[in-house]
Amino acid sequence: MDNYEQIPMLVVPCIHVPGRVPFVVGPVLGASALYGSIYPAIQNFLLGCRAAGLGACLTTLPLWNVRRVRRVLGLPRSVLPVAVIPVGRPRGRYGPTTRRPLEDVVHLNRYGNRPTG
Repeated sequence: MDNYEQIPMLVVPCIHVPGRVPFVVGPVLGASALYGSIYPAIQNFLLGCRAAGLGACLTTLPLWNVRRVRRVLGLPRSVLPVAVIPVGRPRGRYGPTTRRPLEDVVHLNRYGNRPTG
């Protein structure tokens, strides 16, 4: 975070939490219900940045003090910041995107059962 002040744009995705966090069957399911849509949206945003040639990264460290973040951004208590995404042009050039072949990471019906084909 040495050059944080030089980042051209910071995106702070938030969720609206009206009232108490819904703990349906316990804290884990309640948390997944709460955050279940924001993180896929963040992933789509990151993929869109990459497609546009922008550098972006999901971080949560700047949210260590949610009260201060709420105060700085003017967020009401019903709005919860969940991440900070610095966005900008990369200093260098992106290299090729490399991914392992699908058949190396997919298992069918049970672990270890690799697809053929």
